[in-house]
Amino acid sequence: MRYDSTLPRDLMVNTPCFRWASFTIQDAESLATNVLDAYDSVAWLNTLPETTAKVYDLEGTPPVLPMATVTRRPGVVKTNATAREVALCLSFSGGQHQKRQRGRIYIPNGPIGGINGLRPSGSQMGWVRDLGSALYNVGGANVDWIVWSRAARSATAVTRHWCDDEWDIQRRRGLRPTTRVQVDH
Repeated sequence: MRYDSTLPRDLMVNTPCFRWASFTIQDAESLATNVLDAYDSVAWLNTLPETTAKVYDLEGTPPVLPMATVTRRPGVVKTNATAREVALCLSFSGGQHQKRQRGRIYIPNGPIGGINGLRPSGSQMGWVRDLGSALYNVGGANVDWIVWSRAARSATAVTRHWCDDEWDIQRRRGLRPTTRVQVDH
């Protein structure tokens, strides 16, 4: 998602993973479109800027290039009036809820109405929960939303997702400095 700048380093990136029973290049474009449909189906997403979905083969031979790229709202850059690092966390897991069987997606606070209090509102948490439900339904019966473990090189199908009432920090989302004020002694 493109917020605050057109610089590639300032993109806000989420990486949901999916497993498709039998996958073709045509399926890759369909999957990218379905992921964007999931984001667009949630009430707060009509305020999103340019949003791009890319599909990669997680076990492809390096260099792994995108199999498909789909962009919506090209050229639209939104500003975020609050700290970019503050987000709500869509947590999810499968299997026994153990290490390498759980994951998270950080949803920026800007598109869900910003920070309006010490804790996120029930509506904000509901929107994030709804995004989890939409991701769970991407692609239909032959597609699973998964937790991919690079360390174990294994996939676990997501069987639960949640959002709690705590603001989270995604440090990588902070803008890079453009200037500084320095005092030399």
